[in-house]
Amino acid sequence: MQNLTARLKELVEYAELNGVLMLAEEGNTIFHHASGYADRKNNRLLDGDSVFELASVSKPFTAIAVMILKEKGYLNFDDKVSDWLGDFPYEDVLIRHLLNHTSGLPEYMQLVMEQWDHEQIAENRDVLKLLIDYSPEVYFKPGEHWAYTNTNYVLLALIIEEVSGKTFANYMKEEIFSTLGMNDTFVFNAKYNHGIKNYALGHVYDPSSDEYVRPDSFSDLAYVKYMGGIQGDGAINSNAKDLLIFDQALYTEKLVSYSTLREAMSQTVLKGEEPIGYGLGWVIREIEETGMMVGHNGGWPGYSTCFCRFIDHNKTLIYLCNEEVDTEFENRILQVATNILFDLPYKFPEKPIRQKAVEIELNECSKLEGTYHSPDEEGLLAKVFIENDHLYLQLSGQVKVALHPLSITKFFIKNTSIEINFSIQNEQVSHIYWEEEGETIVLNKI
Repeated sequence: MQNLTARLKELVEYAELNGVLMLAEEGNTIFHHASGYADRKNNRLLDGDSVFELASVSKPFTAIAVMILKEKGYLNFDDKVSDWLGDFPYEDVLIRHLLNHTSGLPEYMQLVMEQWDHEQIAENRDVLKLLIDYSPEVYFKPGEHWAYTNTNYVLLALIIEEVSGKTFANYMKEEIFSTLGMNDTFVFNAKYNHGIKNYALGHVYDPSSDEYVRPDSFSDLAYVKYMGGIQGDGAINSNAKDLLIFDQALYTEKLVSYSTLREAMSQTVLKGEEPIGYGLGWVIREIEETGMMVGHNGGWPGYSTCFCRFIDHNKTLIYLCNEEVDTEFENRILQVATNILFDLPYKFPEKPIRQKAVEIELNECSKLEGTYHSPDEEGLLAKVFIENDHLYLQLSGQVKVALHPLSITKFFIKNTSIEINFSIQNEQVSHIYWEEEGETIVLNKI
């Protein structure tokens, strides 16, 4: 045990962790480490009880809440969503499709960005109204394919409210958090001042100042405010201790029956396709060295979370981070932590080089604006534009991302390996090179 603890301490020091890492076996904590800042501006440090935004680690909780209603006989997984949410425009979508991400519904975030008043904080009912008013095209017919979409879990939270007659926050508290004694877990809504103690504020890296700042410092992350009232897909806040309580409850029937848990933690199988590594609210992986992993990851500006349950061995890894980190490096660090937990060989990953933006005159970027398409990848369109004194890139159907300059023609997207190079001939941009992890995609200017 001492050797394991020493190796994990070496890992978090090497990774310069700003967050909390907990590892447990059969519900017993074998490592629980907190380091870094909860609030950089006020020099407030994290500790083992610090509370974090869970982001998509909220989804297993939302799914369990639906299962509780199902076991009480209030709904069925094969109910139509339109039976519960009046005027819902997608007739054939079932609750089951929402749970396992086979609904084909489009991502709501882009719709809110384009059609919502950004001075107001949107809530779940507002998302539903936008879906009703604009009825954006589905990705595919329900049950035909799989596509992870946050919209599914926003709708599930609404169904929970409709069926139970309670707010999502109150239902979750009464049926799950209070039932299990998860005293530091709650649903957050940005419209209200909760007076949260020991809260870990999220921080993102600013390539221009080479400092970590709050997300609302960036115009492209303004949605953290106006989407702050949306729940179900995220918005549950907790700490490592409470997550371990939840983890252990899932080995019992405290919340739902074993048969329902087995269904939730079984991979989705579509007709004529291989099993999909997702059940009802859970990512599922069959791993030879560690056995079945049932868990979820989460990400939101300033937060990164991981809840991994190795259910064949009753081992648990919980990772809560409130500082933007290179995704590839973070994944490799978590793999090392898993290998240490299972006494497997490992090697520390190489630390990423943190790129710092250079200063350029924005008016020199006007020639870079336009729409670009790939002749080799059908449907791949990239729009480059200036907004609020910054250059952005937006792929069709996705949120915009800031381009940070390395030169007047070379830019990077922070916390990724992506670099965007603009090819200029005769003072005009002809195409861009999208370089990512050693691969290059050419997109021609339309």
